[in-house]
Amino acid sequence: MNELIVIENMRIEYLVSNEYEQLAEFLSDDLIYVHSAGVVENKQQHIENLQSGFYGYEVFRWLEQSVKEFGELAVVSGKVEWTNWFDKTPQQELQSAAALAVYEKESDGWLLRNWQTTKLL
Repeated sequence: MNELIVIENMRIEYLVSNEYEQLAEFLSDDLIYVHSAGVVENKQQHIENLQSGFYGYEVFRWLEQSVKEFGELAVVSGKVEWTNWFDKTPQQELQSAAALAVYEKESDGWLLRNWQTTKLL
């Protein structure tokens, strides 16, 4: 299995299991995280919103996943699905989106630099 798929799947595991300190270790300090609803966060905002319970994920999984490496950058793309909550209120509907994750190889390994999801019609 590709190293980046392993890293991405570990990031998702920490996201779903509410292990946000471990999750933060997979994120670049320059992270730009764009939710499917259009909300844009940096690393600090993303982790704070998760820790506060403003939103979180019950289920999150890749349905399709491919990796392309470009030297010190790599793109993980495909389709994802999830159920989540906002302000501690569960959202029961399973949602799906196209996803794009950009990783950068830094001194401490591959870190997520950009995340973008776009809901599928």
